[in-house]
Amino acid sequence: MKPWAMVVIYDHEHLAESQQLERHIRFKLAIADKTNVAQIKPLVEASNWQHVNFEDFSRSEHKELKSYPFAVQSLLERYFKADF
Repeated sequence: MKPWAMVVIYDHEHLAESQQLERHIRFKLAIADKTNVAQIKPLVEASNWQHVNFEDFSRSEHKELKSYPFAVQSLLERYFKADF
């Protein structure tokens, strides 16, 4: 969740109008268990995050976004090539 916090802080600084900021942000999390731990494991390796473009999640960079696209499944599919 730390990366998402950084995106929100960035947007807080860069969005033109403060009313565009969300007061309540929802996260679509995933449960790790023995059936999917291999797919989720890349998320815990810090070096794997270096290729993630966090501007993709920024509402100030993507004005068309009405809410933050913070979902573990889409992150895994897009950046970590994991079938979830």
